[in-house]
Amino acid sequence: MAFESLNFDNYDLVISVTSADAKGIITKPGTFHLCYCLTPTRYLWSHEDFYKSQTSKVFHPLFNYLKSWDLIASRRPDAYLAISKTVQSRIKKYYGQDSQVIYPPVNVEAFSQHVPAPNLKDFFLYVGRLVAYKQAEVLVETFNDLKLPLVIIGTGSLESKLKAMANANVYFLGQVSDTKLATHYRHARAVLYIHEEDFGLVPLEAHAAGTPVIGLNTGGVTETVIHGQTGLLLNSVSELKNAILNFDASKYDREFIKAHAQKFAKARFKEEFLHTINKL
Repeated sequence: MAFESLNFDNYDLVISVTSADAKGIITKPGTFHLCYCLTPTRYLWSHEDFYKSQTSKVFHPLFNYLKSWDLIASRRPDAYLAISKTVQSRIKKYYGQDSQVIYPPVNVEAFSQHVPAPNLKDFFLYVGRLVAYKQAEVLVETFNDLKLPLVIIGTGSLESKLKAMANANVYFLGQVSDTKLATHYRHARAVLYIHEEDFGLVPLEAHAAGTPVIGLNTGGVTETVIHGQTGLLLNSVSELKNAILNFDASKYDREFIKAHAQKFAKARFKEEFLHTINKL
């Protein structure tokens, strides 16, 4: 109701950036509505079962109502842009709409500078929220077994639980400054990314620092990590332990990884986005 109440009568172009309700704005025929879609609403479509499992069954009928509204809202944009091929396929599957892919801008400059090494050496790195679907618990369990150093940057609802179960070789840094984040990206052996995302900024921030990524072969990371050249893509989480034990960072060309990250820089995004708008 809030989005539908907005008035865009005085605009020629409206761009909604959304993973949920903003695409439901109502525009007059003379106003072009371009939706930059982060994903069709996750809790209604691609990840509905997971979100229902986290919700009382009393509220499950509400999902059907919201899906009906979301389908109506999905027909309001005049055109769609998707943040990844993963999202493009979802837009087609759930909304029946075609879209063009323009990858989001990544602040590669912030992570491509030389930064001094942290005190800890030879560590693996996880960056992200500490919530169930990102599988940080799997990482802690794995490194408890391996007894190798793991640095975790981020906070979330599982933080207390993870700290309680972690051995002394797992280090929790919480929220850190951009400089400290860049330092850890730059000097990690590899960044770990074993969950599905619609696009995922973390792997490209790591690449901007010249660091390879060990990721799960699903979602947006399949479009940003080149297997064998900028990292490893695992077909199953069960492969993680062996991948870490056998990982040789010296096999990766840091300058090639950095150059790959530049393909996702802000300047590229601006150029592609403006080119698309000018064709509307």
